[in-house]
Amino acid sequence: VLYWRLKPLPTCSDSKKNQNELNVDCGGPCEPCELKHPKGVTVLWARTVSVSPGAYDAVAYIKNPNEILASNSFEYRFSLFDERGLVAERSGTTYLYPQEKTYIVEAGIPAERPPTRVEFAVVRAEWLIHKESPPGILVRGKEYRIERETARVFRGIVEADLFNDTPFDVRSVDVHFLLFDKDDNLIGANTTLVEQFMADTDRNVRTVWPEAIPGIVTSIIVEPRVNVFSPTWLIEP
Repeated sequence: VLYWRLKPLPTCSDSKKNQNELNVDCGGPCEPCELKHPKGVTVLWARTVSVSPGAYDAVAYIKNPNEILASNSFEYRFSLFDERGLVAERSGTTYLYPQEKTYIVEAGIPAERPPTRVEFAVVRAEWLIHKESPPGILVRGKEYRIERETARVFRGIVEADLFNDTPFDVRSVDVHFLLFDKDDNLIGANTTLVEQFMADTDRNVRTVWPEAIPGIVTSIIVEPRVNVFSPTWLIEP
């Protein structure tokens, strides 16, 4: 009797599977095992491209392998190097949906020397259970063209037609633009913000490079994203 009175009660931090948990200290009456043991974000590739003398765009293509975990605060860092060492860094914060593949774009990073490689690092990620699909912002058309600005200056422009295929009036949409050549080399990247995107409406968006993109653009990716983890993502009636 004395033993059972003095025996400690099971908890979610006793390193034992002793109260109908799915695994040690998770599941059942404890926090979900997915939250206790989240999978790390996969970096599929990271690249950099010159946008103007002394300025570079950095892009990372990443995947969240977690099936029901989203990150409402995902901190990252780009580090640009040449053969002598670090030439520039840029940090930022974004968000991730479950099982999402997405592009992280940092435009116009200043660097004194041209980088020859780029590294993308996950600094910190906060995870939460999230089972809803991202809002449906559709891309209905896109094109790249060169436009004359002056007699000697030509600009590269991408235009896209978006459609808000949701019942929500969205306060803002992040739009990423990526350009590739026939060998799948990244030759241009940019990002813009669409504000006040009402439900069931179309919107034309564009982004401009200060010069024509070097090389031949054969593939365009336009990626619109909505941050539902922001408390102000909806336009209240």
